[in-house]
Amino acid sequence: MFSLALTTLGSGCLALPQKYNEMSLIAGLIGTILGGIITYWTLNLLAIAGQRHDLFDYSRLLKKLYGKGFGIALDITLILYTFGVVILYSVICK
Repeated sequence: MFSLALTTLGSGCLALPQKYNEMSLIAGLIGTILGGIITYWTLNLLAIAGQRHDLFDYSRLLKKLYGKGFGIALDITLILYTFGVVILYSVICK
C-alpha cells in the first residue's frame, strides 16, 4: 500500500502544475482541498476495515470482503498502473 501511495503521489505532483494552470487559483485550491478530504476519508475507511478484519494488506482485505476475483483484479490493476507510470516517466524524461 505504501508503494501505491508513493506512485500516486509522484504522478499527481507531475500533473498538478498543469491543472492549476488550466483552472483558476481558487478552483485549484478548492479541488486540492476537496481531493485531500476525500482521500483522508477513504483511507480511514480502509484502516477501520483492516482493523475489524485484522488484515493490513489491501489485496487480502479485498479478497476477504469481496471475494477472490476482486483481489486478483486489484493486483492486475496495480501492475498495469505501475507499468504505465514507468512508461510516463520515461516519456517525460526524454
